[in-house]
Amino acid sequence: MRAIILVLFLAAPAAATDLLTAYRAALAHDALYLSAAASAAADKKEVPKAVAGLLPAVGFTGSASRNDTETTAKDARGVETTSRLYYYSESYAVTLRQPLYRKQNWAQFREAQALAARADASLRQEAQSLALRVAGAYFDALLAATQLQMETAKKNTFERTLEMTEKAYKSGAGTVIDVYEVQARRDLSGAFELEAENALQSARMILQSVMNSEPGELATIDVKLMPPVETYGKVEDWLFHAERSNPALAVLRFELAAAEQEIEKAKSGHYPTLDLTAAHRRASNELDFSLNRGTKTSLLGLQLSVPIFSGGYAHASVVQSELRAERARQRLEAGRREIGLNVRREFGNVRQSAAKVVAFDRAAASVEQALHGTEKGVVAGTRTTIDVLNAQDQVFRTRTELARASCHFALSYLKLKEAVGGLDDSSIAAVNSWLQPR
Repeated sequence: MRAIILVLFLAAPAAATDLLTAYRAALAHDALYLSAAASAAADKKEVPKAVAGLLPAVGFTGSASRNDTETTAKDARGVETTSRLYYYSESYAVTLRQPLYRKQNWAQFREAQALAARADASLRQEAQSLALRVAGAYFDALLAATQLQMETAKKNTFERTLEMTEKAYKSGAGTVIDVYEVQARRDLSGAFELEAENALQSARMILQSVMNSEPGELATIDVKLMPPVETYGKVEDWLFHAERSNPALAVLRFELAAAEQEIEKAKSGHYPTLDLTAAHRRASNELDFSLNRGTKTSLLGLQLSVPIFSGGYAHASVVQSELRAERARQRLEAGRREIGLNVRREFGNVRQSAAKVVAFDRAAASVEQALHGTEKGVVAGTRTTIDVLNAQDQVFRTRTELARASCHFALSYLKLKEAVGGLDDSSIAAVNSWLQPR
């Protein structure tokens, strides 16, 4: 039953999945990225809101009413008389106000621009984070599939070797110790195969959750397609690009720019405001002593407002905004240092991983030759079955380590691109070119 479940689980759809396919599927379906995209779109709406503070505001007011007025008065003899008056009144007005000088509104506009730019940088940062999550899940699943393949091949090899060892023992050419040794390794490999199956299922479920679809069969890394380590240049070049392109640094820069505009907004509490005002008003029967009369009023003027004393509120706001800007400035410096460390670390990981790939690739060829030599030694009587098993085990371990080093190299390269702000579709496509269908 377990074997049937595994076959059904590993059955791939018509199209295989490579890294670029997985990344584009995640871009379309990943909830965290879509949430970040919606948040960025909302933040960018701060710009038109701020522009509204620089444009004229036009308003209309109107009213209509039925009036019932009762008047009581005394005449010269002291006799009270009461009269009632019914009439309708109406009025409407159109007003316009155009800010001519408002320091706060211009600071608000520039802050909104900084926040919109920060939203774009944050979305690029989230896209890079998504790319790393997809790549991590993809290479974890790919490595798990390779480990399962190696464990299955190892178990099959042990089973064939066990058959030959048992035949040799029955014919008197072998020992029972050889049989027990091969049998023990066969049984142990079955446990390792089960563990590899479970690891592969978990890794594929993680990849499926990121893609929101069944990944199918994964393309594998061809080490011959991977570029040599010399193509990655010097760490100083990567640091140069990181300073200018890293979206996390861009976010911190725009946050500082927004904080500096908060200072300007706070300082506006010390500055006057000047508006152009215009209005046109019509009314009829506004008062009971002016019935059957209509009025028209038009005005055009300037309105100046000068702050004199606000109890120290404006000064405290300026100091508070300056302190928050200093906090943003220090966060930018801390981010710059952290990203510099990340670039150096990932650059070192790329070089180390590339060297390990080359070393394990050469080792894989060497252990294959050693296995052939050991098998010939068994025929010649200079090697034993245990020697062959050890040589085979070395072949499987070396192949697994080569796959691990290859996946680690690809992921380190993507992390380096992320650290400098260059992890995009083209970077994913570059790594994807190293992959081949299984």
